[in-house]
Amino acid sequence: MNYLGKVPVGRVLIENNIVSQRSAKSFVKANDVLVNGVKVCDAGFLVDCSGDEVCVNGNVLPRVEHVYFAFNKPAGVVCSTVSDSHKTVYDFMRENKKISKILMERSLTLHCAGRLDCDTEGLLIFSSNGTFTNALTRPENNIEKTYLVTLENSVSSQEQNEYIRKINAGVKVPAEKKSGEFTARGAKVVFRNSTLCEITVTEGKFHEVRRIFGALGNRVVALKRIKFFEFELGDLKSGEFKEIHL
Repeated sequence: MNYLGKVPVGRVLIENNIVSQRSAKSFVKANDVLVNGVKVCDAGFLVDCSGDEVCVNGNVLPRVEHVYFAFNKPAGVVCSTVSDSHKTVYDFMRENKKISKILMERSLTLHCAGRLDCDTEGLLIFSSNGTFTNALTRPENNIEKTYLVTLENSVSSQEQNEYIRKINAGVKVPAEKKSGEFTARGAKVVFRNSTLCEITVTEGKFHEVRRIFGALGNRVVALKRIKFFEFELGDLKSGEFKEIHL
């Protein structure tokens, strides 16, 4: 799973209440911080919390076993922690006895990697490893996200080729609400039939997929995320979680 599942050693020290965020860099340089017996001087050095041994001035730190979950978000559910008008993904989490037990026993908090808007369903990734979830949403990492798109208007074979060409080149997307006009980064499109296609994007801008097709004169009537990075939705049922093992 490469570096995305690892955490800077400075973060490990902060989470163990050894240093503050402000002093982590200087502390690592000035003290004996060993990872698997090798001294490190860079607070940004990446470690596997569950597998690597971190020793500070002769004291071995407890290993943290982070947890990772996939969730199939239903349409009509929001990714906020609280909502007056909609059920939230965290409501589903609290209702899941297995997850609640794990979080309570290990004193962990789950973070969501990005969001899906209320009307979009599909794959969300949660983890107690904040470095991991942040890495999945950082634009410069070019993380691929694939969506299943249902269009309102039928697209002929000739038009499909035009859609593919234009979206691959980058569509100029009009402003919507607080999100200004921008040119979307080139994306991959594969049509399944005249109204159903898959699109793979590497950005996460506001309503990006809906706005891309809107700019081409069509409307998205249903949207489902089916893949995020190396994780696939598969046969996970709507509203259900499954644990991921990196």
